[in-house]
Amino acid sequence: MITRGQKILISILVPLAIISGTVAIYRVYRRHKEIQEAEQGRKDIEETLARRPKLTPPGGTRNAETEVEPSAEEEYPRFYSDRKVADLKPAERAKLAGEMLDFLARADNTPEQRDRAYRTLLNCRESAAVLLYNALNSDDTRKQYYMLKACTDLRDLYFMDVSEGRSFAEAARKVPADVPPDVRTQLARLLGCYRDALSRGRLDKLADDEDPGVKYAALVSLARVGNAASVPIVAAALDSGDPAIQAAACRAMNAIIAYDAGTEFVSAPDYKDALQTEVAKWRKWWRDNKAAYE
Repeated sequence: MITRGQKILISILVPLAIISGTVAIYRVYRRHKEIQEAEQGRKDIEETLARRPKLTPPGGTRNAETEVEPSAEEEYPRFYSDRKVADLKPAERAKLAGEMLDFLARADNTPEQRDRAYRTLLNCRESAAVLLYNALNSDDTRKQYYMLKACTDLRDLYFMDVSEGRSFAEAARKVPADVPPDVRTQLARLLGCYRDALSRGRLDKLADDEDPGVKYAALVSLARVGNAASVPIVAAALDSGDPAIQAAACRAMNAIIAYDAGTEFVSAPDYKDALQTEVAKWRKWWRDNKAAYE
């Protein structure tokens, strides 16, 4: 005969047993599901890796991390990751920098290839610096464009120049005046990294360039390194009909004169009225102070 107490105990234990069994079954089910998902994930990764191109660089060692699919195996250069470039010896980095520069001078590469080649060139750093210095006056204007651009980035990003007694500016100032506008634009950017009088003098000429892109780059550089001698050429740019040129001229005037005439404009602003107010202030300042610069 089951007593009343036993009935109460059974009524408590049976639901607990059912709940415990259900939880145990659910845990087994979840564990089985996790194993299945992990296995499927592994298969997906293996399938993805299997679809990747199998590349073999010169020397026979395959390394997909450092290379990309070649369009023409015999002509395509090797693009190295940052870490791989750092592991190379100086002579190997110099050779690699030369290969990247030659590749950038070609007209048949894609934007993605140019970007990777350019980053590889910059990662050669000191080894690329000497190469760029020696070749800044190349007859190949496409190569010259990338050389000037790389010199600017090495100077700006890595605070790097050629050596104790040589600077990129020294070679850049020898670039002819009749190079294409995109090359002159990169020249203006590079010279803006230097404060010597010769570089500023060349920038003054570039700020009077007929090409608006060159003029704009030169004015922005003069905002960095210009001095009082540059004020007349910068003031003349205030009369430009191009809002971007006017904005760059205002920026340069504000930086050189160290006089707060209003908001500093870095590029063509959306609010033309505000820009014209700024331009008017600098025109008035120039009329009042022009005699001091003659």
